[in-house]
Amino acid sequence: MDEGVSLHHDYYDIFERRRKDSIGGGIAVLIDKNLKAFDYTHKDTEHVLCLKILGDGTHKGGHIFLLTTYFPPKNKENALKDLEEAIEYVKKKYKNPSLLILGDFNLEEKGHEI
Repeated sequence: MDEGVSLHHDYYDIFERRRKDSIGGGIAVLIDKNLKAFDYTHKDTEHVLCLKILGDGTHKGGHIFLLTTYFPPKNKENALKDLEEAIEYVKKKYKNPSLLILGDFNLEEKGHEI
């Protein structure tokens, strides 16, 4: 995300991870302010943003973990490792967590290899 871009909104909470060694880019997630969401990222990484979204208690305790990731074209291995660590972190804390994983995986055309 560009330093000059303001990410403020009246109806959404904005969570973000900026790229460390680059101008621009990163991960951003906007969550409706009517939902209770918290940053649950287990370590300082630019590749994964993990949010814990509290529900109304009707589905597996009501929590959904949203993991958003970015796999840079030239550094997919580190990004994959960070995503795997984030998933394992949540699974150690919660039995059978509800996970939603979204991202820009920059998959190759041939065989969609990571």
